[in-house]
Amino acid sequence: MGQEKTFSSALSNLAKMKTDAEKANEKVQAATDKAVAFAQSLKQGTNQAASAPAAPAKPAASLKPLDEIAKLVIRGNYGNGEERKKRLIAEGYDYAQVQKRVNELLK
Repeated sequence: MGQEKTFSSALSNLAKMKTDAEKANEKVQAATDKAVAFAQSLKQGTNQAASAPAAPAKPAASLKPLDEIAKLVIRGNYGNGEERKKRLIAEGYDYAQVQKRVNELLK
């Protein structure tokens, strides 16, 4: 009878451990999903939590020529990385186009 009680207790403990593991896996999956969504939003430049309110875009007539703005970027006037991207977009520039021109000028 003692062995039956020990076996029953072990089964009960295993069932509880399985339930705890399933709950932990659910939490890990939720955190993973959240991290993936965050990474995708950063890649797309749409992370609202980390981005400052966008300034109204300048009218096309007031934008500087592409070569001029690219040279300012090279000089460091717009900062680096995400800061540069946000500032250029906020001023109404096409970030990808400006960055492409910067890369061409640096070749």
